[in-house]
Amino acid sequence: MPVRYPGGRKPSADLAEEMQRKMLDALVIAPLAKMLGEFFHVDPADFDTVAEIEAKLQEFFGSIPILGDLIEVLTGREDGDLDDLGTWVNTVLRPGISGLIDMARIPQLSLSQLTSQPGPNLLTGFGDFADAESMDGGGVWVWDASVGGGSARTTGDGARKVLTSELVAVSEGQALALAGKVQWSGAAGTGPCMRLVVMPFVGDTALPEVVISSITSPPASSTGFVSLSGNHTVAANVTGVRVRLAVEAALTAGTVWWDDVTLRKTATSLPQQWISGLTTALGDLGDDIEGALAWIKDLIEKLTGQARATIEDAIADVVTFGTQIKTILSGGHVSSPLPNLVGAVVGTQQTVLNQIGELFDGGSVTPINSVVQAVKDGLAGLNAGISGATNSAVQAVVDGMNGIGSFAAAIVAAINAAIQDILNSIFGDGGTRWGQEVYVAAGPVAVGFNDVPLGFGMPFGGKINEFMFYSSDHLSNGSGTKVVVEIRRNGTAIHTYTWAGGSNSGSVSGLNLTVVKGDRITFYVTEATSLMANMSISVLGKYT
Repeated sequence: MPVRYPGGRKPSADLAEEMQRKMLDALVIAPLAKMLGEFFHVDPADFDTVAEIEAKLQEFFGSIPILGDLIEVLTGREDGDLDDLGTWVNTVLRPGISGLIDMARIPQLSLSQLTSQPGPNLLTGFGDFADAESMDGGGVWVWDASVGGGSARTTGDGARKVLTSELVAVSEGQALALAGKVQWSGAAGTGPCMRLVVMPFVGDTALPEVVISSITSPPASSTGFVSLSGNHTVAANVTGVRVRLAVEAALTAGTVWWDDVTLRKTATSLPQQWISGLTTALGDLGDDIEGALAWIKDLIEKLTGQARATIEDAIADVVTFGTQIKTILSGGHVSSPLPNLVGAVVGTQQTVLNQIGELFDGGSVTPINSVVQAVKDGLAGLNAGISGATNSAVQAVVDGMNGIGSFAAAIVAAINAAIQDILNSIFGDGGTRWGQEVYVAAGPVAVGFNDVPLGFGMPFGGKINEFMFYSSDHLSNGSGTKVVVEIRRNGTAIHTYTWAGGSNSGSVSGLNLTVVKGDRITFYVTEATSLMANMSISVLGKYT
């Protein structure tokens, strides 16, 4: 049960303090003073306080050889003699045992002892704040034993407050992991208020701070400690770093505690420089691949007749070249052909196409003009160059990587796949595919033929396999609204597509619809309950 003062009035605080002092004098100080007076033959009145009694006992025991040093070691308090055993233990032996190991003491370290796990905390004392000696707050920061088992505390008042660790040696490129915990109450502030910072140094010169993590516009109080963490890579010429805890000027009120601050070096892989010859081998590999890409770029330029600065631009020309050939083969017109296609849009078009077709079939022709000659040379270069370029690139890679076969196999597969993609993009499936896009409506879509009542005529016989539908703006006009399109051959519907409102694209494939040369393909909208602006339809198939 709780203990209560039995009287009607409680004694004043001054009276209670006086009673406590008198009890301490009567029960502790007076008996000890009398004992010390008799033992040391001095006046007991010389010992009026506990501090005076403690000083006399320490003076006495410190005068006994070894015993004084032992007391100094156990308490950690310097007795004034800087040349004794206790001072040596506290300043030399104890830090050497409990702190980080001097790497000069490890002449050799085997690979089996290396690990990718983060290293030990490089901060010795600073950051855990286990006792008051672990920090020097200069009166701005104080050690608080009541929070976190020991923490550094300061207040926010509109002025910046920082607490900085000792200097830790680092080297360029090292990866550092920093972490800390912060807690606050009664806070008021907008913007970055609490920050975990790293300070790089070049020798004794401090560089600008690097913010690792921060608390911005905090609520009035945190729920316990909040963890902050982040990584930092050591820049060139930096020789050391310090960890800094900052309460910024943006915090105008509140109490802040920091605890459990750590700085670790991390590494998840070995640097390339540690593996003999690896950097040189990777550089040679890059040179060989660059040479192979240059060969492919040169081949493309011969095929298209257009010089390009980069392989990316040359590949884009291949795609354009293939698209333009398909357009011409399907009866279309190319407004801005690549140089080697100029002859394909003039009067000799049919002869040019016939000769190109014979070349594709493996025949031998006498080129009618430079266009056919370029295609002939390109095909010859492809046939001879695929094998030669692949072998050359593989040999270069093998030489560069000192004969490692798995790399060579990967390069061969990549080059063959790239060349095959180029062929497929130009010629399709054996050169038999065709496609035609029709701009059905240039404005709002309505029931009827819209803008192309005549559709288009088939220049050859074949199969229609797929329709692809596009719109720039197709909106639903309510549940179930749609656009329904009939694809007709010579006026008779051969397929009907229902296009739900809200979708700007659609497609249907696997149709295998037969058409013959001269058939006219038209597009008729039978229903338009959704809202659509602009519509085009692509017809894809194979000719036979």
